[in-house]
Amino acid sequence: MTILKKIKSVFIVPEEESTKESVPTQKLDNNRPETSSEQTSVSKEGKQKFYEILTNVLEKNNMPGFDYIEFKRAVKSVSEMHQMEEGVVYKTAFATAQAMNVQSKVLIDSAQKYISILETEKTSFSQSAQKFLDQQINGRKIEIDALESEIRSIQTEIKRLTESLTDKESKVNKMKETTDSVKLKYESNKLDFEEAYQLIVAQIEEDVQKMQKYLS
Repeated sequence: MTILKKIKSVFIVPEEESTKESVPTQKLDNNRPETSSEQTSVSKEGKQKFYEILTNVLEKNNMPGFDYIEFKRAVKSVSEMHQMEEGVVYKTAFATAQAMNVQSKVLIDSAQKYISILETEKTSFSQSAQKFLDQQINGRKIEIDALESEIRSIQTEIKRLTESLTDKESKVNKMKETTDSVKLKYESNKLDFEEAYQLIVAQIEEDVQKMQKYLS
């Protein structure tokens, strides 16, 4: 087993244990939103990825000799082999350290150093994540602003076209009304003219008949 795999085995909880422990927690937390299987899968993959990154960091910074990492491994081995109380497990593992002239201060100091290393990694990750977030947000904000500007322009154009359409429809209706009025006027004038024409022509024809009768 490589050093990296050994470090992982110390810190990563086996999948079956993690699953067993997570079930009652979800049942007890009534306010926790339900998680879809896809989201759970993504979460597990993300957690596994960061475990890989952090254990790689521990591997690269693993100090020579018996320190916290080796003590942690010894604690795990003892707890797996024997059913003991936690205090007994730690004292048994510490006996291994003492056999190598390693005192508890060395183990605690090295553990604190590893925490400091991981905190540095956390700060670096937070800065990188924030930078990524800012880039993504700023990039999308530019796109959003451009699209919103286009939307406003389209809305303005739609308003202008709507007003123009309404105005033209109003003009068309008025012109139709005027056309109908002109047609009615035409028909009325035509009838009046025809009546006047017939009346005058009838009188003239009547006078012609009378003149032929009385003047010839």
